[in-house]
Amino acid sequence: MAPWEIWVSESQERMMLAVSDANLDEVLAIAAKWDVEATVIGKATREERIRVFWRDTLVLDMDLPFIYEGPVYERPKSPRRIATVDEAPPEAKDYTKTLERILASPNVASKELVIRQYDHEVRGRTAVKPLQGRVGRYGPGDATVMKPLDESWRGLAVTTDVNPYVTELDPYWGTACAVEESLRNLASVGARLDSLTDSLNFGNPERPERMWEIEESARALGDAARGLSIPFASGNVSLYNESHLGSVPPSPAILAVGIVKDVRHVATTDLKETGNTLFLVGETKAEMGGSEYYRVAGGSGGTVPRVAWPASKRAADAVVSAIEKGLVRACHDVSTGGLLACVSEMAMGGDLGGKIALPGTLRPDVELFSESNTRWVIETDAPRKLEAHFKGKAPVHRLGRVGGKAVVATAGRRTLAKIPVAKAREIWSTAIPRMVIG
Repeated sequence: MAPWEIWVSESQERMMLAVSDANLDEVLAIAAKWDVEATVIGKATREERIRVFWRDTLVLDMDLPFIYEGPVYERPKSPRRIATVDEAPPEAKDYTKTLERILASPNVASKELVIRQYDHEVRGRTAVKPLQGRVGRYGPGDATVMKPLDESWRGLAVTTDVNPYVTELDPYWGTACAVEESLRNLASVGARLDSLTDSLNFGNPERPERMWEIEESARALGDAARGLSIPFASGNVSLYNESHLGSVPPSPAILAVGIVKDVRHVATTDLKETGNTLFLVGETKAEMGGSEYYRVAGGSGGTVPRVAWPASKRAADAVVSAIEKGLVRACHDVSTGGLLACVSEMAMGGDLGGKIALPGTLRPDVELFSESNTRWVIETDAPRKLEAHFKGKAPVHRLGRVGGKAVVATAGRRTLAKIPVAKAREIWSTAIPRMVIG
């Protein structure tokens, strides 16, 4: 390659490290261990200049301010109207059909068709896999966990999140939801959030409404990082994603990494044993904007889920410490599809049913399908200890018990939904292959 090609190339999977001379040999040894090519290319100097040589010939000599003091655009912004008027669908007499439609939605249905095409067990380091549960009876996981070091039981948990239907309604709170869900997903396996990165995808910033979306999303990312005291490491931005048909929704995809104290004591989503107690941790609110329920049942508008960072962090820490204490047999965060979809997914992985009784403080469809943040369903064989553990840290409600071959949801004496676990799994696992393959 010519010198200028090397200098401006945007080839993927490359990173630049600044390493002290004292650590250089150790860093190069780590790279060699993992078959990663690593080359020393230069040294830092105190001059505000950058000099590049090609075979001992100086090919570039430039002032650093010319590079890092790039042009700053002050583009016009125009806030668009956020639809908060809640046009809820009529309350159903039987929500089983609604649940079936949610489980078959591309946003909820199994992504196994994609997962199985990627080797997620490279080097045999994957302790918790993307699909979790009994062999042949898998359900979705919240995060994957790797054990990177031979000499340590510490684990590295990874998850990624965004819901464009929420960010489309409200780019600020939708972005906050993406970060908060990554926090919940990591906590669900017993990992404490360590760092964040992002892939920001937006429309044309020269359009005032698109520029406003970018600013709102960036503002939410900043508030989230400060609220959680967690850094954003790098990330990337893709703009001008639109055509004559319109713009993509603001889509700030979040990738989060967490640390697991001991991979031998993680939690997974699949139900474990008949007779165990199911708890809902967190508060359900009438926040239906952007929900999967509204998409399949015909609702529109509504308030999107909000985030209170101190409460979210406190609750997530409590979930992780409950897992570390051995109080949790299974854990799954309540997200797309709401509570009923969450319990159904846990049932698929464990090949066990469960009966839950709603608190009855809100309309039944809200309690079944709200996607309020900072919520988990936990299975435990030590219910009193679990209740005591969460006291003063997060609201906790005893939902019901594990058992049977169906997921049943009741409100008082009324059965709202009942679906056999086998049927739920069949709907969930075949929906995307039917769409793609036919």
